Amino acid sequence: MTGSAVQRHQSKRTCRPTVPPDADAADQDDGNDSNHQPPTAHPGPLYLRQGHSPNMRSCGLHVRQSKGDVSDPAGWLDRMTAQIFTDPPDRISRADVAVMARTTVDDLPHIQALWPAFEHLVGLRGRKMYASVDAAAGTYTTCTPVRAGDDPQALGLEVGVLPGGDYLRGRLVGEPPAVYEQIAPGMAELERLADRDPSRPLVEFYRRRDQVELWVPVLP
Repeated sequence: MTGSAVQRHQSKRTCRPTVPPDADAADQDDGNDSNHQPPTAHPGPLYLRQGHSPNMRSCGLHVRQSKGDVSDPAGWLDRMTAQIFTDPPDRISRADVAVMARTTVDDLPHIQALWPAFEHLVGLRGRKMYASVDAAAGTYTTCTPVRAGDDPQALGLEVGVLPGGDYLRGRLVGEPPAVYEQIAPGMAELERLADRDPSRPLVEFYRRRDQVELWVPVLP
């Protein structure tokens, strides 16, 4: 992504987050649980429609396919991600998760309208909130795992699956709205580092009010 594209994206991320009553409760770090929500009127990722910089494997950086570690023999990873992620990206494996979802067009006005409506339908307390982005289809989907007692049909929501598999994960930490400004450059950085699996969507996981995980699907 070019600098000007990132700047245009960041200038639109000015909304405040929805913070549920238990927003400071502790989470387990298993990638599939959280009691924390994304921002109301979340402006969504514009990085999908922007060009990317050359792949950084030319600098000696790549994702190992066997054990899932990130190999960085030349030290590029620490230098390039220090300004974005709190820790070096790591490779994770996740199971499929059944979710209630609502999908819209991947553009700013539609995404800004989607988040508050979705939050109102499903409620906030104890919910795990995700967004998935299908670049090929041009869609943005908000979703939350189905819980006992949920009635997606009554809520007018789709039932789907957040795909499992291997992902390259980057962690963003910071106060809103500044933390949301890092989603675009963070996802672009992960895509440069990963052997991306184009059959699965990009994922945003809203772990806490001030923590967002970015997942880029990678080939096994």
